[in-house]
Amino acid sequence: MKKPSSDRHNNQICLPVVMKHDDKHVLRETCFTVEELCEHDSSFGKLLVHAVDEGLSALGESGRQVVYACLETTFGIRRNDIPGRVDEFSAALHKIFGDSAKLLEIRIMKNLYMKVGDIAEYFQEKEDITFTEYVAAAELSRRSK
Repeated sequence: MKKPSSDRHNNQICLPVVMKHDDKHVLRETCFTVEELCEHDSSFGKLLVHAVDEGLSALGESGRQVVYACLETTFGIRRNDIPGRVDEFSAALHKIFGDSAKLLEIRIMKNLYMKVGDIAEYFQEKEDITFTEYVAAAELSRRSK
C-alpha cells in the first residue's frame, strides 16, 4: 500500500482509500485539501474545534485564550477558521511553541480520535503522521462510517 503523502505547496494530501467497486474492494489514492473536506462537513469542523479546545486546555483556560488571541492577531486565524486552515494552524502552533507544538498536536489528535474513532486503515505503513494528514484521515474515516 502506498504511504500517505502531502504537498505543503498546494496544501494537498493524498491518502489511500479503500473503495467498493463491483463487490470488490479496490485501493485507490485520493488527493484533496483539508479545506475541501471541512467545507463539505461542518459537523466535522465542529468536532475538530472541540478537539482543539480540549487539547489547548492543557495550557489552562487563560493559556488557551492567549493562544487563540495570538492565532487571531498574529496569524489571522480565528477559532472557527481552524477546520478550513489546518495546515496554517499547525504552522502557527509551531511558530508559537517551537518543537513543543508537537505535544499539543498529539493532545488534539487524541481528542479527535475519541470523537471520530480509529483511522489506522489510512496509515498502516506510516509511523510519522503529520497533524494535517491525521485531521484529513479522521474526516475521511468519519465520512465512511
